[in-house]
Amino acid sequence: MALNGPDYAGPSSAQFNALVNTKAEVEAGQVKAPDGTRPLVVEPGDNLSAIAARNGTSVEQLLKDNPQWSLDPASHPGTRDADLIYPGEVVFVRPFSDTGPMQTSAVGADGKATFQNQRDGAPVGAPYQAKVAPNGYPADSEIVTADGLAIRTDAKGEPLTGTYHGAEQQGTVSGEPAYRGYSQEYVDGVPSGSKHYSPGKML
Repeated sequence: MALNGPDYAGPSSAQFNALVNTKAEVEAGQVKAPDGTRPLVVEPGDNLSAIAARNGTSVEQLLKDNPQWSLDPASHPGTRDADLIYPGEVVFVRPFSDTGPMQTSAVGADGKATFQNQRDGAPVGAPYQAKVAPNGYPADSEIVTADGLAIRTDAKGEPLTGTYHGAEQQGTVSGEPAYRGYSQEYVDGVPSGSKHYSPGKML
């Protein structure tokens, strides 16, 4: 498994008594992701709260899936301070929602993986290839958000702010689905105002 993100830049694993999962260890298969989680590589400046917020989960859930950390290591022997995380180590994230993009393949030689958008656990649209952003989401791709909206992500996997152009089925023509183009403004991934439909006939 190839992961995007920096190489490990913290103290040696020996100093932590193996209480750190590095990018290299996960890539080599020495550390396995707990069932239902996916590995994310810590970026410079990251902390568990920010990682939880970006991925629709909670710090409490992160701590359950990453027992090497604790909010009170003095009272929990065999753990380390959750405030001390380093670029290049891996956090295992369990998505809070079953709506959104799910990575369904390992990263290939081209740096891309297969994703499947889903809504309430059901597939939406066809699988697609995309680079895996540092937050685990597809980079520069259309995803389905937790509220069921289709938006585009930037190179970091974050929702784009700006105008999204899409097509929406609005009936049939000669028995075939007919679509009309539209534009929708987004601010931090949230739609702003109403859709503006293209004039003219449906496609």
